[in-house]
Amino acid sequence: MALFESLDTRRPQNRVVLEYNEKLEQGRGRDKWAVFLAIGCTVGFVAFVLKQLIDVVLESRGEEVEKLIEHGDPGAAWIYSLVHSLSCVAVASGLVVFVQPPAQGSGVPEVMGYLNGVRIPKVFNIRTLVVKFFSCIMAVGSGLPVGPEGPMIHLGSGIGAGLPQGRSRTLGMDHGFFKQFRNTQDKRDFITGGAAAGVSAAFGAPVGGLLFAMEEVSSFWSQRLTWMLFFGCMSATFVTNLFSSAFEAFEYKGHFGYFDDNATILFHVDTVVKFNVLVIIPTVLIGLGGGLLGAIFTFLNLKVTRFRNKYINRNKLYRFLEPILIMGVFSTLMFVLPYAVSCRSIEEHGHESTAVKDSFELRLHHWTCAEKSYNPMATLTLDSGDGGIRHLFARKTADRFGYGTLVLFLLTYFLFACYTAGSAISSGLVVPMLLIGGLWGRIVGLIVEHYSGSDAQWVDAGVFALIGSASFFGGVSRLTISLTVILLEISNDIHLLLPIMMSVMLAKWVADFVTHSLYHALLEIKAVPFLDSDSVVPKLDCFRAIDVAQSPVVTVQQKVKVRDLIAMLESNRHNGFPVVVPDKLAINSTYTGAGSSSSSSSSSSSSSSSRRDRSASTTSAASNVSFDKDDPDGSNVSNNKTNHNQTIFKGLVLRSQLEMLLQHPRIFSDEPSPPASQRVVLTHEDILEYESGLKIRTRTQMQQRGGPSDWVAEADLDKWIDLAPYSDNSAATCVTNYSLELAYSTFRAMALRHLVVVDAHNHVAGIITRKDLLGQTIEERIHEQQLERRSMIDTGSSDSLLTHHHSRHH
Repeated sequence: MALFESLDTRRPQNRVVLEYNEKLEQGRGRDKWAVFLAIGCTVGFVAFVLKQLIDVVLESRGEEVEKLIEHGDPGAAWIYSLVHSLSCVAVASGLVVFVQPPAQGSGVPEVMGYLNGVRIPKVFNIRTLVVKFFSCIMAVGSGLPVGPEGPMIHLGSGIGAGLPQGRSRTLGMDHGFFKQFRNTQDKRDFITGGAAAGVSAAFGAPVGGLLFAMEEVSSFWSQRLTWMLFFGCMSATFVTNLFSSAFEAFEYKGHFGYFDDNATILFHVDTVVKFNVLVIIPTVLIGLGGGLLGAIFTFLNLKVTRFRNKYINRNKLYRFLEPILIMGVFSTLMFVLPYAVSCRSIEEHGHESTAVKDSFELRLHHWTCAEKSYNPMATLTLDSGDGGIRHLFARKTADRFGYGTLVLFLLTYFLFACYTAGSAISSGLVVPMLLIGGLWGRIVGLIVEHYSGSDAQWVDAGVFALIGSASFFGGVSRLTISLTVILLEISNDIHLLLPIMMSVMLAKWVADFVTHSLYHALLEIKAVPFLDSDSVVPKLDCFRAIDVAQSPVVTVQQKVKVRDLIAMLESNRHNGFPVVVPDKLAINSTYTGAGSSSSSSSSSSSSSSSRRDRSASTTSAASNVSFDKDDPDGSNVSNNKTNHNQTIFKGLVLRSQLEMLLQHPRIFSDEPSPPASQRVVLTHEDILEYESGLKIRTRTQMQQRGGPSDWVAEADLDKWIDLAPYSDNSAATCVTNYSLELAYSTFRAMALRHLVVVDAHNHVAGIITRKDLLGQTIEERIHEQQLERRSMIDTGSSDSLLTHHHSRHH
């Protein structure tokens, strides 16, 4: 968890930024629409190229294997397929292990974590995206039980993150376009748009892509963002469908501009089956079973992931060889399993030749069977994942696969898909989830068709296969609304809306009862501090914000010496510091002896300090100072320490901002309050220029940059910096007795990095960060307080009980 930091997704509301916003042109909204259009079109074209290259790799293997089998040499076909597949997986794994490890997996959990407000290193690095692209092509093209949809979401997010920024540290470039969007808030919106466009282009489902981003990926939403994402999803789907309809494996099919149903609708269903109320009965069974299978899949995959982290991921060679070993066993089994299933006559099932294709343009594989017959298992094992799903969804084909074929292939594919997910390749799980669910649904469909008779027009194994795909997908991902819409868009069968909705909800209820969703569970394993929509700790409204806040807090004076500022930065690694000014009333009270500086709220703060001494308890001379009562600005600073009850909270400043200020000595002044004519304030353009230079620095340059003490000349150490123009005057705060439940909701809804806790007199009492709101942290700190309260009761000390009562109510 120490590897991850929170993002500053809120724009700081300080004087510099406000002056810059006043000068912005009115066309900023128009430019943002243009950016979403560019993101959508780019993601759509990348998805088209990705699919075409995967088809090229798959055809290079499939055509030769089919020729060898037709010539009666399945052994040679197996050797060719094995060598081809192992070569592809070796490239896919080598790129990830030796070139860019962050490209591993689907990337969906990482995108979710980033959009939740967590900075994940290199997740959108251009090298990560390039490796993700080619590794995904080779992994899917090898025939492993994986799919390209997950990586496409990551690629779309990366395009959304990089395209509008127009700068790259890897390439060392900065084109300077759209500088007004170089902030984390706009970047977050563009990443969300890229993820939605990625789903839209991968599935050909623009509405589903929008809903997927809203339901699963994004943690922050607005109505304006909805319309922009809708526009981006539409653009991505249009570009992908336009080119996919005209090209197949980069071979031009003619009629550019016409949209082909088989290219635009992923698993097109052109046979409508009448809906009958009796469909609800098998739908309930499919939904319950799909949810249970999804929970088992998630549970086993998490076990495999922990095993992999413990024994395999520590060694690069093991990580590289693991996918190759999986591919070798899986490829061999795909050639062995057909021997366990007997051949079936093509004429018996209404076909005329071994090369017959149905309305899906799907081939029934001859294998080693006699003329005018086919092998059901080979039809599934020798086809791609997409092809297998089309076979399962096909209508009026109940006799195409028997129980034995479906059950045997389900068990084999389930186990290998479960183990392959998370290995050192770039791949997704959508195709395996649809295929596994389709197998389960088709098995139930065969049972229903067997007992209902052939006269029941509402019974079709392909219908129940689609419902099964929805249930298993929902059981693994826990998606509901977006999943329903995506399945309708990829099948073009609106008649199954209600059964799909029912199966998805039942699957989610069953799976939620057993375990977390796969993506959220992977975030936990990766130790990403993800804040869900609701805290896992119950009854948060029974506790206060100060109960989990870190205290005492390192603060910085609004007018501070350069020397003290450097000392503070080098004494801790905190990323946010409350800016304070002297509380004249408290100081005068202290000097006149009119009363103690510990108000009712200070008791709360001191109580919190006595309960815990955590990472934020570091102190510095910049914050713990005593003041001359005749000095209204608090400029005469000494190194004596005082508590925060003599300072008033004025705003928040980030470490990155302080580091930037230290590298601009022209803003230093010889006195705390220089005349207006001598004050120098950085403009927002200066800040953007500094950040642009920082973003394109190489790793070596960053290492040579040194620390704060290396940036300032000796003669400038006793000069002053006024933080007033740069501190966020609208930083979020809450009072000490603020409900912890509301604090959690506020922190997440406003995409905060810091939530400052103040008392009734605006004295800093504590600070809450993302990691303070994680379930485990909250439980530990609440447990500490419960033990403390019991200890107070057991000792029977009237003073301690009074103090504790006093702190709770203030």
